[in-house]
Amino acid sequence: MPSPKNSELKEKDYLTVAEAGQILGITRQGVYKLIHRGSLIASKLSSRLTLIKRTSIEAMLDGSPYTKRQPKEHTVITELYTRADIREKYGVKDSWIYKVVAENNVPKTIIRGKAYFSKSHIDRLFSARKENPEITEWYSVEDIQSKYGMTLSAIYSLVSKIGIPKRKEGSKVYYSKYHFDVAKGAKSAEDVEFISVADAMEKYSLTRDQLYHYVKTYKITKLRCGKYVKLHTKELSELFNPKIEL
Repeated sequence: MPSPKNSELKEKDYLTVAEAGQILGITRQGVYKLIHRGSLIASKLSSRLTLIKRTSIEAMLDGSPYTKRQPKEHTVITELYTRADIREKYGVKDSWIYKVVAENNVPKTIIRGKAYFSKSHIDRLFSARKENPEITEWYSVEDIQSKYGMTLSAIYSLVSKIGIPKRKEGSKVYYSKYHFDVAKGAKSAEDVEFISVADAMEKYSLTRDQLYHYVKTYKITKLRCGKYVKLHTKELSELFNPKIEL
């Protein structure tokens, strides 16, 4: 016989994240992933309460019927990146490249002892890191050296560590003025609201690794306060708040 709890769920039109996970047979994190990628529509009523219509679950399932997977045609990959190419284009560290490549099974080949990765796969995975059209003020390397007295290696290290947005014009690279000023502490916490990593983890029900994955991928602005790091509240909210349908 069905348990009383399951019987109650069958009568509910509005479900919590945990209840939706119970119906779908997945974890709360799995439900949030469906919400964040837009597959499942939910209503965020407060920082601690998200409700999901039963009809939203049914609509999601109806819109994703099972289809037999067709065998893929073998294609020869001719356009490749070296790790140096990826570091230069997307401003990431080798450790992050290895992580993304391993998690997403990016095709690669070894030529004379050097690893080469599929250009199309890398561009698709890192496309979210491309230039933000809302950024209108940029620093050249010379501007940064003049304002902050930093060496080239110090600039590149900070850009890679913090994930500062950049754009390229010919052979010249420019970095987001706003993000660089925040990273260097030129903008105070009074200028923009920040949230601690611990609070962000609790608010969005994420592990530390999951949160940092989103921070790095979507270039969320970080502010270092002593040994602690805080994250841009508005940018996180725009990323994680699901679509609302009333």
